[in-house]
Amino acid sequence: MIADPLLLIMKSQIDSLLAADAKLQKFLTWVDQKSQSMKFSDSLVDVRKFYFSLSLSSITELTH
Repeated sequence: MIADPLLLIMKSQIDSLLAADAKLQKFLTWVDQKSQSMKFSDSLVDVRKFYFSLSLSSITELTH
């Protein structure tokens, strides 16, 4: 299956934005390290989603 060219352009733009944001890179690195340090039977992607959503929930609570 070949990705839609629009999706490839969107991914490229998102990658550029992420690469330019040091705080976001630090956060994503933390999520990755935290998820790899845990021993779960779930997939690594699911564990990353858990930590990502947990952190976003905390940030949202602090800003409202």
